[in-house]
Amino acid sequence: MATEVNTAVTTTLTASARSDMNGTTDRHGSGISALLTGDSCRQPPGRLVPAIDRNRCEGKGDCVVVCPYGVFEIGVLAREDRTGLRLVGKLKGMAHGWRQAFTPNAQACRACGHCVTACPERAITLVRAGHNGRQDASTAVD
Repeated sequence: MATEVNTAVTTTLTASARSDMNGTTDRHGSGISALLTGDSCRQPPGRLVPAIDRNRCEGKGDCVVVCPYGVFEIGVLAREDRTGLRLVGKLKGMAHGWRQAFTPNAQACRACGHCVTACPERAITLVRAGHNGRQDASTAVD
């Protein structure tokens, strides 16, 4: 069931992104097609990857729409991954059906930062590959 929902959401968001690429404007009033060219990407693929704050993400899908490299998809947060959330994260999860952004293609990221800018919840940061996203740790331990 979760896979069916995930596929439907991803397909809808991807179709939306394609229609926006025809020169229409996003909610900020700028042309999406200019963002999706990837011209502002500063790093080789995989050096920096997006880290998603599970307590902030509401699965709205703006990251899916603006990413020129298909790094993101929207899915349902697994039950076992919900236990580590703070109260606010659990409340947001319940309110939004546990929908969250995931990065199955994180190694394709070229650090353009469009996802960071587009996320209304400020749930995305770019970190060095292999880093867990915390400032006090030099490499991922999870």
